[in-house]
Amino acid sequence: MRPNTRIAAMLGSVLLAWSAPWSAAEAQLSETVRRLVVAAAQAQVAAPDRFVVETVRVAGGRLPAGDAWRVESVRGPNRSGLVQIVCAGERADLRVRLLVHGRVVGPGLRARRTLLRGEPIPAEAVELVETDWTASPEPPLREPEALQGMAPRRTLGAGRVLTAGDLAATPVVRQGEPVELVWVRPRLAVRALGRARRDGALGEVIPAENPRTGVVVLGEVQADGSLRVLRRADLWL
Repeated sequence: MRPNTRIAAMLGSVLLAWSAPWSAAEAQLSETVRRLVVAAAQAQVAAPDRFVVETVRVAGGRLPAGDAWRVESVRGPNRSGLVQIVCAGERADLRVRLLVHGRVVGPGLRARRTLLRGEPIPAEAVELVETDWTASPEPPLREPEALQGMAPRRTLGAGRVLTAGDLAATPVVRQGEPVELVWVRPRLAVRALGRARRDGALGEVIPAENPRTGVVVLGEVQADGSLRVLRRADLWL
């Protein structure tokens, strides 16, 4: 072996011996920090939901050496499943941003068949399953009792996970159907037959037309399916 080769080999052995402990320490540090930020991300989602972590990475580079890291701020998860976490080091100016990506999962009611607009939802038409609602603007409905007196705002396909925004109170009055119009005055009630211009649930104010006069009125839907007339639709009081 030539002299320069022996020197290079010796230097390589020294460098390897010097760097090995630091590499091991860095691997341990990475796992420590990963556990720290994963716990911080999961704490953002409350039971019965949970945050399932898929990836963890440092934004813009590698985590500097050192083991005295603490979570300074947490933001998310957003609708892409991203949690942004800022960790602070021992030095006052040392900040590192980590990105944790995952999914928000939890129980939710899913349609077992097509649910028609405005029709009551039977209990057997839904099932409680684990859902991924990361991208949903609101959590899924979880209790069958939440469906009582409610109906889809629009027709929903089988497999749809239901949210409060999908539902409205079940209509008492249907668009196009005959409806009794009642004008209530002191010691007097005037009744006439009209036709509803749209669906209406209990307590809603909807338009209806008096076919005899052609006048369109606004009336509050009553439990018996009649409309308590409030005023003409073309009058703004």
